[in-house]
Amino acid sequence: MAEAGSSHAHMDEGFTPPLKSGKKSASESLQNETKGESEKSSSDEKKYSCSKCKLEFRRTSDLRRHERTHLPVLPNICSQCGKGFARKDALKRHSNTLTCRRNRSKLLSIGGDINEILERAQQTGNGT
Repeated sequence: MAEAGSSHAHMDEGFTPPLKSGKKSASESLQNETKGESEKSSSDEKKYSCSKCKLEFRRTSDLRRHERTHLPVLPNICSQCGKGFARKDALKRHSNTLTCRRNRSKLLSIGGDINEILERAQQTGNGT
């Protein structure tokens, strides 16, 4: 046994040091983690399925956003290269990227006015 004046005076068997405020013991943490996992698995169920590709989503808003990817003509068209996007944020990320510049170069190599080519693609529903 340690001397009374040493810092190891409380090292007796069965002694559990007091916890600092807000701290959980290891067993409490493990119980909470296990409880959280069982709760999480029930709330993580995916209830909403895409009718086109069978992907599943937890929220209807996620399903609606995804379903736009299946549209025959994508609503957000890049004015530089003609590539279509289901979402406006994807179009914004695409603008002035290397992909956009490459697509534009391919369009220009076809010949003709870029605006005419893009207009024709929008009318026929053929994206490039």
